[in-house]
Amino acid sequence: MRAIIDTMRETAKNSGLLTVSVPLPREHQNKHEAATELSARYSDLAPWQPPKRKIYEPEPRNYVLFEALALADAIERQGTIGLAAAMG
Repeated sequence: MRAIIDTMRETAKNSGLLTVSVPLPREHQNKHEAATELSARYSDLAPWQPPKRKIYEPEPRNYVLFEALALADAIERQGTIGLAAAMG
């Protein structure tokens, strides 16, 4: 998976597209806790927060919304310097 992401990043850079590299913050024990905290801060997304799942249930697809929001939130909290650093 990492090789695919690296290839996509290089293709985007070689095509002249704006790329941003941000490490995914791991501030919570699991995705549900992260989604709950983000839903509290960004109430418009609360209806899309998946319910807590059992260990044997598949991961809800809506978690991708909250992972993307976590990345955007990490950039926003770092301010313009963080954004500039993420852009390389």
